[in-house]
Amino acid sequence: MTLYHYTDQNGFMGIFINQELWATKIQYLNDEKEYALALTLAKEHLEDLIEEAKTHQERALITKLNYYIDIIPNIKNMNICVSSLTENGDLLSQWRGYSRTLGGYSIGFNEFAFEPFITLQGFELAQCVYENNAQKELVKSMIDQVIDEFNSEPEPGYKMETYYESGNEFLDRLAKIAPLLKDSSFAEECEWRVIATVNFEDLEFRAGNSMLTPFYKVNLDSVDFSRLIDEIIVGHTPHPELAISATEAFVLKHFPPLDKDDYQCPIKVKQSNIPFRNW
Repeated sequence: MTLYHYTDQNGFMGIFINQELWATKIQYLNDEKEYALALTLAKEHLEDLIEEAKTHQERALITKLNYYIDIIPNIKNMNICVSSLTENGDLLSQWRGYSRTLGGYSIGFNEFAFEPFITLQGFELAQCVYENNAQKELVKSMIDQVIDEFNSEPEPGYKMETYYESGNEFLDRLAKIAPLLKDSSFAEECEWRVIATVNFEDLEFRAGNSMLTPFYKVNLDSVDFSRLIDEIIVGHTPHPELAISATEAFVLKHFPPLDKDDYQCPIKVKQSNIPFRNW
């Protein structure tokens, strides 16, 4: 499968020159409520479990479940960074959102080459979930597994504050699910995400529209970068032939052939099928 990353011209050049993807801290994405869906579903399932535990008078379990609910807001302190890809490399809404009106790019990464490299760095590549029942089941299954795995965990005892070690595991797993749950209205995007949980000292910052935006650089420079990419789609432009020619020349500059007389671009470059419009 080919997974596409949309970007503008500056982003395209940066990806090739620096051989890296930028993963933005999830709270700073365009939809500020994106990660909140998983948190809401987690709270709802925990509340259901509490009601069930009350009928069996399971006091210890009720205390632990309430603790999980109390620490859900702490997820905001975790640096969960994501980079977006999609199964659809030529989608109008994506061109509008990411290519800054004209001259954007859709870079098609080969999933089977890309995923192992991402995994080796400790990151995840996963498909977004749009269907509500599937979202609920994903969150429910995660919580039930944590409870089962830590079933014999001792109670905190007499401390000033209640603390369960399993709470850290609960938050870590919830943090990995949160970036994958999206509203069904975005289903046409068929989005996949690179997910990285990073330390504060590893964050970078760039200028945003209204504030500084934290992000993380996902390194791609330890592989034959050109082999990660199946194709490049040039977005809407009034001069498609010139745009394709310039893109091929740019790729050749950074990945020159061993045979100096071979000027064939090592990556397929083609034009978007969407007619040019000056939106």
